[in-house]
Amino acid sequence: MKVGTPAANPREVRQWRNSFGFAKLSLGAGMAAVRAQIAWHRNLFYVRTEKLLALLSFGGSKRILLSGMPDWIDDIKCGFWRLPHHVEHGGITEESFRHYDVVVPLSLYALQEARRCSPPEKNAFPLPSEAAVRLCDDKYEFNQALMQAGLAVISPKWVWQWN
Repeated sequence: MKVGTPAANPREVRQWRNSFGFAKLSLGAGMAAVRAQIAWHRNLFYVRTEKLLALLSFGGSKRILLSGMPDWIDDIKCGFWRLPHHVEHGGITEESFRHYDVVVPLSLYALQEARRCSPPEKNAFPLPSEAAVRLCDDKYEFNQALMQAGLAVISPKWVWQWN
C-alpha cells in the first residue's frame, strides 16, 4: 500500500492499524473511541519515558509525602513502582516539611494545611494563593474570569447563555 492512497484491500488497512498498536480497535468504532485509544497510548508512552528518565537521573531518591485523597494513594504508588523514591501517605504538619523532601497536598483541606505549615524556603513547588484556589474551585466564577480575560472560546456555551 502506498502512503496517501486508499487501500484496495481491507487486510492492508488492518495491517497498517495493527502496526501502530491499535489491534484491539475495530474499524467501525466511532472517532471518540479512536481518540481515546490514541490518548491512552500517548499517556502510556509519556509515563514510561518519564520513568526511564527518572531512573537514569542522578538526583537520588526522594522522600515524598502525599496528603489527602486516600483512594488515590494505591494508583499513585503504582506510578512510582521501580523508582528509587519513597512515597508515603499522611497528614501535613510542620514536622512533615522537615522530614520529607517533597510534600504534595491532594485535597483542598491538605492545601490549606500545607500553606499554613510550610516554611517558605522549603517549598519544592509554589503553593497557589487562597484566592486562586477559591476561584478555581467555583466553576461559574472561573468561567467568568476566563471570559473577562478574553478566553471565552474555551469556556462552555452554557456560561454564555446565563449572562
